[in-house]
Amino acid sequence: MTDMARNQSDEPMIAPTKKRIGMAQAVLIALVAGIASGVFFGEETRRIEIIGDIYIGLLQMMVLPYIVISLIGGIGKLTLSQARKMAKYALLVLLMLWAIVAGVIVMLPLALPDLQSGSFFSTSLLEPPRSFNIVDIFIPRNWFNSLASNKVPAVVLFSIALGIALITTKKKDDVIRPLDVLAEAVMRVIKFVVKLTPIGVFVMTAVAAGTMTFEEIGRLQGYFILYTIAVALLAFWVLPGLIFSLTPFRYKDIISIAWSAVVLAFAAGKVLVALPLIIEGLKELFGKYDPENEEAVAVAQVLVPIAYLFPSTGKLLSLLFIPFIAWFVGQPLTLADYPAFLASGIPSFFGSVLVAMPFLLDLMQLPADEIQLFLLTGIYCARLSDALGAMDLFALAGLVAAMSGGLLQIHWRRFPDRYPRHRG
Repeated sequence: MTDMARNQSDEPMIAPTKKRIGMAQAVLIALVAGIASGVFFGEETRRIEIIGDIYIGLLQMMVLPYIVISLIGGIGKLTLSQARKMAKYALLVLLMLWAIVAGVIVMLPLALPDLQSGSFFSTSLLEPPRSFNIVDIFIPRNWFNSLASNKVPAVVLFSIALGIALITTKKKDDVIRPLDVLAEAVMRVIKFVVKLTPIGVFVMTAVAAGTMTFEEIGRLQGYFILYTIAVALLAFWVLPGLIFSLTPFRYKDIISIAWSAVVLAFAAGKVLVALPLIIEGLKELFGKYDPENEEAVAVAQVLVPIAYLFPSTGKLLSLLFIPFIAWFVGQPLTLADYPAFLASGIPSFFGSVLVAMPFLLDLMQLPADEIQLFLLTGIYCARLSDALGAMDLFALAGLVAAMSGGLLQIHWRRFPDRYPRHRG
């Protein structure tokens, strides 16, 4: 052996560094594995359903405390001018998002072919719809009861009122500092639970895929196709495209950071449990591009729980069911029908969808018992709505925070033709 060979053999071997799988990739793998397991094992997946229930319970355990603490402390930190500016931008962006989803609801049914009759479907009588009491839902007569009953609108309204009162209160820092400490402690617990997200997503997706029958899917495949196209269009093209074209954020970063919250909302069937992930995702996004912009981060943190109370594009997309049923029973809506339909439908979705849908069927003079088919679509479409709702909150809060923080940058050539090919 030569001296050169001996010297080379004495050199320590440097092991190649392994690239760790990020949370977004882990969640995607869990999602695919869950669907495959559900299809393969079927009803047997119910045996592990309790694991998913435990995961959701752990998340819900900390969500309401986090909302209360972040709203009171976040709003209390603002000045009156900052609060007015945030409200103005939020209303502008909210109306823009509603206009976009209204356009999708009008345009997509035009792709449906001519159909003579909907007699293929069987119908039956329904129980009277549950009443919607706006006072009980939004007014916290007993705040502790609202917390115990998980009445999010009442809890949020109480927190907003207290936060607004703090804006002009002297020595408010004596209250805000402890709230910041509590918020940090609660977020540590949430981050620990979030590390279990791939497990939770796998279990919940497996149970959902294992309990859905092909017969249920086949009965409404046309509506499923339309709904899936609409969600994909809005969640992965329109909403991220708006952020991309109006801010310095790259499309790749928007999708990768928001992905975990979107998948969690889909798997859990609840946007509420994804709120902390949306807030932390926006903090990460703004921290990556403008780490010193504390105002933008504060606006995003405050706005997400507030925006949750308003009908998101995910929730409003359920309005697509009305033109679909009208088409199926041979009474397709005309363009003249849509103004009254949308003007009545959007406000009605401030309450429960199950309360609004019978009202809209009656308004458009459609068979009332078609509500059964809407309930059937909820097995699949409701989860897509929640996924879109998470992206909607991310886009709404992100755009308003960017406007409030002086990061609004209109890039005319970015949207819509450039960002799908972005290689940054």
